[in-house]
Amino acid sequence: MMYHCYYFEGMSYLVTAQDLYTTADSAGKGMNMAAATFRVTLNNFEKARKIVSTIPSNYMENFNNKISEVSKMKTKSEEDNKKIYFEKDIPDGQVPKPDQQNFVKLESVEDQFEIKHPIGEKLRHIVPPAVRAMQEELRNLLQTVLNQEMEK
Repeated sequence: MMYHCYYFEGMSYLVTAQDLYTTADSAGKGMNMAAATFRVTLNNFEKARKIVSTIPSNYMENFNNKISEVSKMKTKSEEDNKKIYFEKDIPDGQVPKPDQQNFVKLESVEDQFEIKHPIGEKLRHIVPPAVRAMQEELRNLLQTVLNQEMEK
């Protein structure tokens, strides 16, 4: 479970860092924030690395691909910042956390409950045989109770 916490936090930083890199590349400024965000991303992945060796190997392959990609982008953005942009390095603590609203589409659960599904209209008249038998049993029981009450 901790692997997923670190991994998905790192992934949210990665998406943000890639966007910052693209924006800085086209705008000609902001590469220092992109480099710092890649650094924070790599730090999160390094936390996950301690755990990844204990989980199934299919996670390991994906994780290694991601950490390799992040490491390359971190190095490239830091080199670009030193050679082209000349912006002051930003400490990891000053990198803003990704806005969770950008990564999650919030939907009301109530809306999901109120939706009328088309298949429900087709199947609403179908009663399983076991339920049909219980309906007959209940009908007979109620008829017996009514008959007893009427005879009194």
